[in-house]
Amino acid sequence: MKNFLITFCLLLISIDVLAMDFNKYGFEFRTKKAYCYAQVNGVDITNSNIVGGTASSGYDLSAIIKNGKNTMTIIYTGMDDNDRKKLEKDAYCTLLIKEKRNGEMVNYASLVGDSLDGLASGKNSPHYDGLGQTGKVNEGYWEEINLMYKVERTFTVSGVKEWTWTKGKVITDNGKNRDLLYKQYMMMYKMVKENKKQALLDFYRVALSEKAEIDNDTIENEWRSLGLVEMLEGGYKPNLSNINDFKVITYADGKLFRLEDSYGHSPFSMDKNLESIGFNPYFAYVDGKMIVAI
Repeated sequence: MKNFLITFCLLLISIDVLAMDFNKYGFEFRTKKAYCYAQVNGVDITNSNIVGGTASSGYDLSAIIKNGKNTMTIIYTGMDDNDRKKLEKDAYCTLLIKEKRNGEMVNYASLVGDSLDGLASGKNSPHYDGLGQTGKVNEGYWEEINLMYKVERTFTVSGVKEWTWTKGKVITDNGKNRDLLYKQYMMMYKMVKENKKQALLDFYRVALSEKAEIDNDTIENEWRSLGLVEMLEGGYKPNLSNINDFKVITYADGKLFRLEDSYGHSPFSMDKNLESIGFNPYFAYVDGKMIVAI
């Protein structure tokens, strides 16, 4: 989530920017004895794919929240390699969406995946049948991998900034879109290879400026957190894989998208010796062109 750019002095300063008058949202994720994956609007935000399956995390996710209906999802399994559908009695995954009010983060919507009679269940999610801003919980074994269980619900928000990506065109996976998107990766690869710092800043301009607005920080700090230039200086080399191994994967009802292979990997990476670090920002198609949106 740290792919963002350029100082406020390069932006047109508006009352909106000065006032920072929009609602902010974050999340809290806690797991125990389960491999859990959390998503908001289809975007992977965190997981507990570690030894022991016990983890906690959270950060601001305002940039992927839109006005109206959003979706929160937990996908999880037990830890028994011989039977992933089996869960220990005290295993669980919890995902809380939190809203910032008067300087404090308060619970807004929640989702729970845990164990019921040794099998996965979402029945312990608060207000299971829906209440207020939260919709009814939908659950069942995941259509993509039957050994994993999926618990999902919608939540409705208002007062969020209209991020640039929300104004974009819905994209599907087809040859034309795949080629157009691959050209963006080719541009990124070339700019990194030739160490064109300003061109990279411009490439990430929209995403970095909006992230800086969320964090109340400078775009230069957001840019430094990306780490591309520093990796070049540290001896990493850019690598771009063949497009034939990748598809356009969409998020947020098709308004966010990127290229991924069957393992979810990016075609663009920074490599050094045996280490390979992928960079895969989310793109949007706005006003007739593809931009880095998140």
